[in-house]
Amino acid sequence: MASDNNISKVLDAMLSEDTVTVNKILKSVSSLPESEQNAYSGALLMKKAGLVKAPAQKLQLFKQGRQLLEAEIRTHPDNMLYHFLRLLIQENSPPMLGYKKNIQEDAALVREQFKNFSPVIQKYVKEYSATSGILKSTDFE
Repeated sequence: MASDNNISKVLDAMLSEDTVTVNKILKSVSSLPESEQNAYSGALLMKKAGLVKAPAQKLQLFKQGRQLLEAEIRTHPDNMLYHFLRLLIQENSPPMLGYKKNIQEDAALVREQFKNFSPVIQKYVKEYSATSGILKSTDFE
């Protein structure tokens, strides 16, 4: 599993609104094991899609990222961090992309497995729950 430092960088980028940060972390995950590289790159590409201006580039990045992340979730369905990353994207993606079908499932898994997350991931889940429409901070008390 990736170090807490790598996970922190990925989650910082996922919660940022800065393409420079996202691009920097995208480059840094290329040295991680393949599964983590694909899942993190997938989530970061979809995040980047929401930050770029050109519609064609937005769609291309989103599709590329979706394929990577979904493949890793199918291969590693027990990796709860991957489900949290997908939840971050699905909850914040435009409805027209049709990428919302796993929100309830992923939120339930995050709530259920929260105590098994590392303290670093727990911190990000709690932080995200403050602005989430599906996760509530009271879910993690």
